[in-house]
Amino acid sequence: MPRRLGISGRLRRIVALRRGITWAGPKSNSKTNAERGADKDMANYVERLTKALMETGDFSEDEARAFVEELVRELMGRGVEGEDGGDAGGTRASLPKVETVVGVWNSITSGRPNVEGGNYNMAIAEAIRWALAATRTWRPLIRRALRLLKAEPSDDLVELGIKYFEELYEHLREEVDGIEPWRYISSIAIAAAALAKVEKLGAPPSFVKVELRVRNLEKIYDALGLEKFINKVKVSKAQN
Repeated sequence: MPRRLGISGRLRRIVALRRGITWAGPKSNSKTNAERGADKDMANYVERLTKALMETGDFSEDEARAFVEELVRELMGRGVEGEDGGDAGGTRASLPKVETVVGVWNSITSGRPNVEGGNYNMAIAEAIRWALAATRTWRPLIRRALRLLKAEPSDDLVELGIKYFEELYEHLREEVDGIEPWRYISSIAIAAAALAKVEKLGAPPSFVKVELRVRNLEKIYDALGLEKFINKVKVSKAQN
């Protein structure tokens, strides 16, 4: 089995690949000053983005670091550059500014489509969604969704939200043709958080539709075909 690289090793490899240089591994002493500068710039970018995401209140440090590692790899692999001058200037293609990435995170977790005021870079949004799915970073999504629904993201409520998230994600993946669940990851989190909230309130699962309508998020109900999933939840609860 190949040895897993740490974040610094992976980022060095990404930088090397972007420059067309064959990566020599951690024992190589042949780095130029420019290459060492690029490594330092990239490590600084990762640290600043990790800290900025933690400051949203959605991520723990471990969650932010794992997510940022995958996100940077995805941004680099997709060639996503900053439209606003970029960041991590030591790389050939500058990455989006930290505040831009955080802004996209805030937008895609707001429940608003891009055409309705989300105003986010679609390439960055897609990279974020993919990185979330690749790392199974569900807790930050559920925490944000619960706050959006005016519910305190306590540990037990977050865990319940994750349970519904995983069930709904699998339901969409296995039973709905033509849908790639990772592309709807923030909507799935909002629906899962709504299910968790109404269960804690002692309301029936069908109350989710009311909860989403009150928050002006009823489009999520139809977009995900939630009625079929909620009926499955009802049957499961009746059997238990």
